[in-house]
Amino acid sequence: MLEYALVLVLIIVPLCLRLFTVNSMRIQNQRMRQADSELRKITDELDEILEQTRSTERQQRQYALRRSRLLSEISEMNGELVRLRRPAGIRIAA
Repeated sequence: MLEYALVLVLIIVPLCLRLFTVNSMRIQNQRMRQADSELRKITDELDEILEQTRSTERQQRQYALRRSRLLSEISEMNGELVRLRRPAGIRIAA
């Protein structure tokens, strides 16, 4: 009778350990999939933010060029205004 109990224990213990291990692996696998999903979401958000940053930097460069051109045009127009404000006699002599 003791031999049957020992054989039964030797069969049941590995089966219980296997069941416990499979359960643990399933739980860890679910956690890993959930973490992977969250990582994908965060990565997508990061990509979107980086694209917005690049777009903003492009706009800043465009505005800087536009500002430079406008300042140049303003300077030219100020020179033209100064020239036009001179009295007619001085303009003819020049």
